[in-house]
Amino acid sequence: MDTSTVAIKAKWLIPEERRERHNRVKVCSLEWSLGQGVTRQDYSTVDDLKRIRDGTDIADQVPHARLIVVEDLSSAVIEALGSKFDIDPRYFRAHFGDYSWFNIRDPWVELPELASAWHQRSFFSIRYVQGRYFENQFSLAAGENQAGSFNVLRRIDRDGKPEPWPDLPDSDVGLVRSKMSLWIRSNKPNESGWLGTSFIGQKTLLLLVG
Repeated sequence: MDTSTVAIKAKWLIPEERRERHNRVKVCSLEWSLGQGVTRQDYSTVDDLKRIRDGTDIADQVPHARLIVVEDLSSAVIEALGSKFDIDPRYFRAHFGDYSWFNIRDPWVELPELASAWHQRSFFSIRYVQGRYFENQFSLAAGENQAGSFNVLRRIDRDGKPEPWPDLPDSDVGLVRSKMSLWIRSNKPNESGWLGTSFIGQKTLLLLVG
């Protein structure tokens, strides 16, 4: 929250880049209304997030269900959505890292939780890799820079083939480490519908991608 990105990157940021990362917003909301189908709203500024927090982005007909999709994370997004929907901070924290293995000297070591703990939570994360082909070293460098531009910790594990293979001479392949995290908010006992409004059985889903 204070560094606006993972701590391992923060020490290299200049003030302008830190502010940009702190206020980065790339959010989409899909709303299902009975008899109305699906509507979509996009949010790209901190002021847009304030509309979600204040509830002024909801149309006249309150949606029956809502899926909020967030690419990357930032302090502004965590503060706005976390306070609005009372989200467990560990949900956001679990989405930052991309390390599947480590040793005990690594600063990012986090021991896996017991099944008895995470079974009681309303969120989970899925780690997966995506294959990418790069025609030359310029496109590879551009891909690595793009992965590094995320606030969350992401990278490309490239093949770096030691021997030529039957393709373009300067080409390479790599795996992009990615993660998808889903949080579900069902109504609490004293609520009905959209955070206490008209419909019964409404759910809010928050999906983090990237």
